Amino acid sequence: MLVVPCALTPSERAFVMGLGGGVERPRIRVLDRAWLDNKLAASFVRDDLREAARDYGAELAFLAGGTDDIDQRVGALGRRIDRLDLHWSIDVAYRNGVVVKTRRPKHPRAHQGSPIYFTVRSHLKDADPGLTAAVQRVVGFGTAEELVFPASVIQELSVHGPEWLQIDGESTEVRMSRLSPAPGEGQKVELVFLDSSGGTWSGDARPGRISPQ
Repeated sequence: MLVVPCALTPSERAFVMGLGGGVERPRIRVLDRAWLDNKLAASFVRDDLREAARDYGAELAFLAGGTDDIDQRVGALGRRIDRLDLHWSIDVAYRNGVVVKTRRPKHPRAHQGSPIYFTVRSHLKDADPGLTAAVQRVVGFGTAEELVFPASVIQELSVHGPEWLQIDGESTEVRMSRLSPAPGEGQKVELVFLDSSGGTWSGDARPGRISPQ
């Protein structure tokens, strides 16, 4: 367990998480600036958490007021959730018996003020050949298709960031989708073919735009 009074960069975090490699690899956890800030902030939000607990208890009561009660109680919980962190919030939905939590940044620099890191380790040796080929296409060539890793190939899934956002996933399916809009999408580009000496091949140049595909 490494405690540091700063926010580690992705490369620094990768270095620390990669230490102690081998068959008996130890479990590594990094507690950086975001974790320390949240510990400090906890003393200021205890009263809010108590109110949130009371609001949550109301969810278990009979909704005598119908949809008006739903609006009021869900809204109360949402406002409490928004006050838990300066940079991030969670949008909650209930779909087909499953609670869906979506992490939402409160501002464009949330990833800098309170970075969140995802660690996914998979074992593709015995995976479906189609999945292995898809991983090679997406990772090797940057294709825009969605990758779906079934729980059977996931060895580790964890999220590191503010303490109240952290999860450790077991028996979890992982989906990796294209960022939309992708950075640079729609920008003008020019494709130029060069010969072995670095000159333009037959003067050929192809103007176009960056496509999400």
